[in-house]
Amino acid sequence: ALNFLGGVIKHVPAMAAVTNPTVNSYKRLGAPSTDSGATWAPTIASHGGNDRTHVVRVPDAPRFELRLADMAANPYLLAATIL
Repeated sequence: ALNFLGGVIKHVPAMAAVTNPTVNSYKRLGAPSTDSGATWAPTIASHGGNDRTHVVRVPDAPRFELRLADMAANPYLLAATIL
């Protein structure tokens, strides 16, 4: 599992080109934090626990969440880039 996560993190720039098809998708990735200090978009190409600023979020040991993709992404291309 760690090798898979390492490969995902290594290829984040290429995956961002496929999974963020619009200009607003890229603006979401570099958005500053709000007045409350919270940001819901990934800003760091790394993995971490229950922190939403990482591209790969690992809330519990057996599962992970890839947070790079935007809702405008093609779901078939998204699955292909992850594999």
